[in-house]
Amino acid sequence: MTLTIEQHNEQVELARRVKFEKGKGHSPFEHLEPKPGSLHPFKRAAKLYTTIMELRASAPPNKMLELQEALAALPLYVSRGHGWKGRIKNQTILGCWNQDRSKPYPHPGRSEAARRVYQRLTPYQRKLAREIAAEELNRDELERGL
Repeated sequence: MTLTIEQHNEQVELARRVKFEKGKGHSPFEHLEPKPGSLHPFKRAAKLYTTIMELRASAPPNKMLELQEALAALPLYVSRGHGWKGRIKNQTILGCWNQDRSKPYPHPGRSEAARRVYQRLTPYQRKLAREIAAEELNRDELERGL
C-alpha cells in the first residue's frame, strides 16, 4: 500500500498531536487568542510620537522657536516599567570575571617604576642607558676623589 504525501503528512500530524496531548494537556496547534493589550503595545508612546510628528508637519519651516515651545508643552513620557525585572550583577557588562581588577594598585615607588621603564627599552637603548649610567658614576667618583 502506497501513501500519498498528503496522507503521510496527516498521519504524522495526528501522531504529533496525540503525543503532545498525552504529555502537556493541550495541543500546540490550537491558536490561542493573544491578550487584548498585546495587540497594540506602547499605545501611549505611539500616541505621543504621532502628536510630535503632527506638530513637526504643521510647523512652518522658519518658525523653529514656536515648534520648540510646542514640543516643550507636551507631557513628559514616563514608562510604567512593565519590562524586564532583573538586575545586572555587580553592575558590570561582562559579569564578574574582571572584578578583581578594580582593586587599587599601590604606588610602585621610584625604583620599581624605573625598573619597569628599563624593561620596556630595546636592547640597544638598554646598552646606551648602562653606558650613560657608568659615565655618571665615574664622574661622581672623580668629583669625590678631588
